[in-house]
Amino acid sequence: MMAKSIAALSLLSLLVLAGCDKEEFSRYPSVAVPGFTAADYIRDLSNPDPEVVYNAICNIGGDAQDIGRTLCDEKADTTSEKYSLAKEAYGKIRSLLQADDPQIVAASLRFLQLFSADYKPRAELVEPVCQIKNEHPLVQFEQIAALGKCVGDTTIVPAPLLRRLLDSPSWVASRSSYGLINKLADESLRGELVKRYRATADEKERLLLLTAFGHRPGPVEIELIEQELLATDSVRIRQAACGLLTENLQSPGVVAWLADHYQRLQPDLRQMVFHACAKLDTEGGADLACRLLEQGQVPDDGFLRTLSDLLEKEPDNHTACLKRVEQTVRARPELAARLEGVREKMAKVRARYVSMRQEYEPISREFIGKARELLNKYNVPAEKQEQFFKTVANPEQFGVQNADEADRK
Repeated sequence: MMAKSIAALSLLSLLVLAGCDKEEFSRYPSVAVPGFTAADYIRDLSNPDPEVVYNAICNIGGDAQDIGRTLCDEKADTTSEKYSLAKEAYGKIRSLLQADDPQIVAASLRFLQLFSADYKPRAELVEPVCQIKNEHPLVQFEQIAALGKCVGDTTIVPAPLLRRLLDSPSWVASRSSYGLINKLADESLRGELVKRYRATADEKERLLLLTAFGHRPGPVEIELIEQELLATDSVRIRQAACGLLTENLQSPGVVAWLADHYQRLQPDLRQMVFHACAKLDTEGGADLACRLLEQGQVPDDGFLRTLSDLLEKEPDNHTACLKRVEQTVRARPELAARLEGVREKMAKVRARYVSMRQEYEPISREFIGKARELLNKYNVPAEKQEQFFKTVANPEQFGVQNADEADRK
């Protein structure tokens, strides 16, 4: 009975896993032609009928990530049919970015988003994506999404394109561009977004604009965020602003401001600030934690549990930041006692976790053995099998949680 259950679960999980790539492209409706292979769809990319071309892109799109992986695999056989088809598909779809039909361009952009996931030289995609002239809202949306996948810290996106996307008549495309601008060091556009923020009282618009301030905010943006924490009546804006500050503890003055204004913050924000101290092995997190503790602020057990976890890991290799936090906690007898209590509790949880793992191991071995038999029977490629076992054959999938999660629950 158990063997049948394992086999059934294996097959079901495999089917889900095998179909996940196809689902990634499912927002574009298409028709799968019975008996058609990748070579057939690649041939259709040159068809004079735009809908046939669009349909081919969608069907090839389910394999976009694998195509990207193949083309940048240093061990790939460049003379193999698989490599040749992958290269041809990529080249043709990339050229279709300049097509007149917006559906073709949008679907091609969607392909490149998935393709770029495992394609190491993804920065090379930025230029062809930036050269797209089609201003259809769907194209602009996918263009922004594609750039979001490919741009890096040193990427330069043409200012006219950024302006066009930001000022798009499509509300969805325009607001999607906020996230892209967040990743770029374009000070003029960032400054304009600050002006937009100050000029509107609409909560939705302000929440969206805040997303553009999160990556390496400058002094003007930091000041704006700090003002919102103290002035706004909106709980959502307040929490979003607090999240941005605590994610940027390395920015000049942020740690000092949070410590100095801690008592003026709402209770929910104080909890968020202490949660930011979870980065105890970093300079910003340690500085904030020590400042708050030295002010006499009382952390919750979550803070002490994080400290306990970090102290347990590589005890002979603690960072100076972590040591400083530990010394600050131990300087207060009541906190030192609470910390020891947490550490004792965590030790018991870990012992229980080890016992659970030991009981699980024989069940896991039987499961993997039966599942592998089934997968081999259906000639499932080794790569897919490994993906399957990473996803399914682990203790957490069957309720055997790790020690930290077990303690929290």
